[in-house]
Amino acid sequence: MKILFVLPSGDTVYGSGRCAVQLARASGLQFDLLVGKSLIHPIDEENLRRQFGDKLGSIYQLWLPNANFYYGENKNIFVIFAAIHKYIMWRIQKRKFRNIIQSNGYDVIHLNSLILIPMVDKKYRMILHVREVFEGATWKRRYIEKKMSHAAAVIYINPSTRKALGNAGTKEIVIQDPFEMEHIADLDAAEIKRNLGLSQDNVVFAILGRYEDRNGTEFIIESFHRAKHKKAVLLVVGASSDGDRTRAERIIEGDSRIRMLGEWKDPSPIFAVSDYILRGERFFSGFSRTVYEGLYSGCKVIFPGQREEAVDSLQYDEFKDNILFYPPRDGNSLADIINECAEYPVIQRSYRSNRDEYAEAYIKLLNQI
Repeated sequence: MKILFVLPSGDTVYGSGRCAVQLARASGLQFDLLVGKSLIHPIDEENLRRQFGDKLGSIYQLWLPNANFYYGENKNIFVIFAAIHKYIMWRIQKRKFRNIIQSNGYDVIHLNSLILIPMVDKKYRMILHVREVFEGATWKRRYIEKKMSHAAAVIYINPSTRKALGNAGTKEIVIQDPFEMEHIADLDAAEIKRNLGLSQDNVVFAILGRYEDRNGTEFIIESFHRAKHKKAVLLVVGASSDGDRTRAERIIEGDSRIRMLGEWKDPSPIFAVSDYILRGERFFSGFSRTVYEGLYSGCKVIFPGQREEAVDSLQYDEFKDNILFYPPRDGNSLADIINECAEYPVIQRSYRSNRDEYAEAYIKLLNQI
């Protein structure tokens, strides 16, 4: 069986790209990549081959659509312009996409994100992988539902992404993303702390992900600044613009406990030294990849929402004792929890992986469609 994985970009640092790497390596299947072009970020094919391994065949580059039908849709004018530009170029290059499929005879085309939904075509056996929580107007929902009905199958990463869209009118399944965190046991946490300028008695909080409102990055920084516990340290990890950093510096006001670390290609050292992973979404939107990576690394997680909203989440019963909740975007409540948690660093850890189970579930799906 030969698969074409279609990725919105060449980014393998964040959720969807990192998941695709894990899936491709664990499945053992032969596959090609089709990667979406970017106006500002060139595609590093050498890095893609290094990340995806020796089962990767050809790499193709095309302009691909970017339909932001999800929670946290970016209102930045440049991002909106880039999305329009990508869609127009996709329409122009659509014939090239079909030529790639026909010349290679793929058994399955795997669209790795909801934002690629304009590419769904009932002429081909396509899987749509939904990682985003839909949030949009009725016409957008109708458009998505129609396109989904043309897919051979839809994979949701958790019950929240499925609930937001309802019945796709095709075969649909919830398969948890792959998480491979056992290797963190081999990292020297004490040395990593020294390299980051942390003392061994610091209680480390971290937020990982792009600096943007849907992740609540500034909200987390503001809330942590209110929490005055001297042992608490916040690591802010993820890509940010110059304007983001300027705003963060104004919020921080010289607070040395808050460290802006920028983007890390491999966040494993951050998980190795973190006691608590923070999330700042403005409502309960389901546990993200970062949450599970933290839990699989032995960290505890502080998450917006009510515990009752999370009981149907994947592996909730296994991890419920390591998850704390606070009212979304309530800075005083979050500051209080941070102060309280700073008294209780994580002492005992276990490191886990579900990569093999994920690959097994995915291959089972391939054999059913």
